[in-house]
Amino acid sequence: MAASQGSLLLQKQLKDLCKNPVAGFSAGLVDETNIFEWSVTIIGPPDTLYEGGFFNAIMSFPLNYPNSPPTVKFTTEIWHPNVYADGRVCISILHPPGDDPNGYELASERWMPVHTVESIVLSIISMLSSPNDESPANVEAAKEWRDRRDDFKKKHGQAHYNNTLETNISLYPKGFWLAFLMSNVLLDHLYSFAVLSSILGSISFFWP
Repeated sequence: MAASQGSLLLQKQLKDLCKNPVAGFSAGLVDETNIFEWSVTIIGPPDTLYEGGFFNAIMSFPLNYPNSPPTVKFTTEIWHPNVYADGRVCISILHPPGDDPNGYELASERWMPVHTVESIVLSIISMLSSPNDESPANVEAAKEWRDRRDDFKKKHGQAHYNNTLETNISLYPKGFWLAFLMSNVLLDHLYSFAVLSSILGSISFFWP
């Protein structure tokens, strides 16, 4: 019964996101036969070190969703205080519901059944904009972010380059990027039509 409830809820959320895409990310199923595993692509938010990057992640939901939170794991390289070395995201909204046994978080900051895929991804985008270095998953990244910002930028730089559209565009079918451009309001993220023309030119280069 719980799995059925979670399945129906996730199907509705997927349908809603397809009908009303949210700027800043794109989401779909890894395998159309499994509603409990989603693939998410997040656009690095403007005016941050992650701007211009495309960050892929897998969102895995438990069978008792929405009573328990999903896990989110980046599959592309990212250097961030709140992301473990293996790509797992560590933010309050993904922590089990109820009081924090360590006393660091309020129950209201942790998982609640009212949260959705959209609210989760928007929280991750906020995490990219404002890292939390007080309760880090990656201690070294947190130290660099707090005390050696130049070192952080250098280490982040190569990972950021590896995740830009220009480096990864050939890894996806042509239709993916055309759909992403149109359905995810990517134009809001671009600076000018000249940039869009450059991207479409890159697409033509990889798929003559």
